[in-house]
Amino acid sequence: MCGRASFTAQSVSAAAISLEAVGSSSSPAAATPSSSSYCDADSGSNKRPIISCGHDTIEKIEDNPNISPGNVATVFRRALPFKQSTIDATVTVEKSNPSVPIVECTPMIWGLLPQQGTSHRPHHLPHHPDFTASPHYKLFNARSETVYEKKSFANLILNGQTCLFSVEGYYEWTYNKPPPAGDKKAMLPRSLSGDKRKQPYFFHSKERTQQTTSRNKPLLLAGIWSSVRTGRHCANTHCNEAKDATTYNHDSSDELITTFAILTMDAHPKYSWIHDRQPVIIWDASMALEWLMNPSPDLLERIRNFSTYESRGHSNS
Repeated sequence: MCGRASFTAQSVSAAAISLEAVGSSSSPAAATPSSSSYCDADSGSNKRPIISCGHDTIEKIEDNPNISPGNVATVFRRALPFKQSTIDATVTVEKSNPSVPIVECTPMIWGLLPQQGTSHRPHHLPHHPDFTASPHYKLFNARSETVYEKKSFANLILNGQTCLFSVEGYYEWTYNKPPPAGDKKAMLPRSLSGDKRKQPYFFHSKERTQQTTSRNKPLLLAGIWSSVRTGRHCANTHCNEAKDATTYNHDSSDELITTFAILTMDAHPKYSWIHDRQPVIIWDASMALEWLMNPSPDLLERIRNFSTYESRGHSNS
């Protein structure tokens, strides 16, 4: 489910403004659902994060109204001082945290690659002639109900590798016809009526942005990200020039690839006739910032509960 979305520079810009408004609140604890939000684990003091997603970054974003796994998107994450682990090639957080936490928007490939590549079976970047989107379709979604039970996913969250994918909306397809008025349980599969065509539906927010009343607010989708070795070494010049989720490891000259997956949950009852699953949408900006700065099982549960009962901004067309 949710393998297509509408991703634009405007959706990233609007999300950055919303996060900045929360991050610059005069009372961080009061502005968030949890008093532990933005609390630095080492110092124990509340520190308002800096949202680093300037005009230059937004300007480089290419709109993709039909983005799918294997494509590059600019997503939000907490900027962490990290080093490449020699054990499992995932990002390992250093003991020393920055004095001021930073949320950055950075390019990643949609479709999580949790394991490192090898010289015999390397991961390919989008600019490589052998690149294919197929590997990224295996883990472009992750079930939020079990994300803490799976070690590979849980370790990412514990390492602070959570992210936000800000989109104009997402698509779902179904063979089912809409339930008749007054009978929400009745559905007639199109396959039974002989109609094999899938009907697409576009889910978006009903609310308008504060900057302009002509655009809907973006949907903030909760996600997790990973940075692993591709299995190749790269020249410093090549890595510095790459713009498609390439990272250069200065310690070992390894080429790294950064990917992400969005979390999913049971669909809102109002729309479950279209699909039984939906992305984990974070409707509250303070919760979204907390997901980046201080993720926890309790927070994820609160986000899911909030999404289950929150339908004021969710619409399909």
